[in-house]
Amino acid sequence: MGDLRPAAYQLVPLTKLLTNEHRSLLICDGVGVGKTISAGYILTFLTASKRQPGLVICPASLQEKWFFELRTKFDLNVLPIRSSEEFDFTVDEWNELGHSHRVYILPMSVVTRVRPTTFLGPVVIDEIHNCRNSDTQLWKAMKGFTKDATYRIGLSATPINNGIVDLASIFSILIDTDYHIADALIQDLWRPDRRHLLYPLMTRFVKERLSLHFARRDVYDQHVEYPDAYLDQVIATVKALRDRPRNERFYRDEITYFRLSTSSPRAFRVSTGVAIENASKK
Repeated sequence: MGDLRPAAYQLVPLTKLLTNEHRSLLICDGVGVGKTISAGYILTFLTASKRQPGLVICPASLQEKWFFELRTKFDLNVLPIRSSEEFDFTVDEWNELGHSHRVYILPMSVVTRVRPTTFLGPVVIDEIHNCRNSDTQLWKAMKGFTKDATYRIGLSATPINNGIVDLASIFSILIDTDYHIADALIQDLWRPDRRHLLYPLMTRFVKERLSLHFARRDVYDQHVEYPDAYLDQVIATVKALRDRPRNERFYRDEITYFRLSTSSPRAFRVSTGVAIENASKK
């Protein structure tokens, strides 16, 4: 793994995953602590010890990041799946044993467009809070992809957006149980006197409590203005993806797409599969 040296806390997720009976874990460490690195150690260990491939499911905008991190820092054989067509070519072999250190990276946008095909190895779901609504196509597809996985690992710095019902949707995927059972479990355990019972299934490290040196980040605001035509096409695309009228109010589950469109038109195109014209900045 090159010169990479783990901090002790980055191996805690692997330890918890190997010792809890559910073979599942929610890594909800703070931003910048290294959730990807912790997941990389997990994938490195499991793909080698079990001699079966791993799978990372993530937003399309993060696929290149995962490819770079896993290949350069962990020397893994990383195979990105960028489209439904590539998925069809790959799915017949992705459960073959003997592919040590092989990891597939599948965008969430592809997950919702193909037939759910069970993956038998360890599965990492980045930004798993995108699956917090059990009524969505993404949540249902994710259940199908992960139901027979040997291990399930979710990553999110913000696992709770609307309330603890979000955790029920997330844990129903991670521990492979019915949503209503997961909801009853979370409602019972998410209390100050019982929350510790969930700790074997979760990690929550934040910079402020680790007392370690982290690289300083200087944050600056950068004003970017796109043409009105670009804005109109983005709104139309997002509403079409959610099957909602163009003139309807904006919903929380659309915000990620709008943020993506403002930070990178290319990432928006990759995520949605729709090429937006007139995306040049003013």
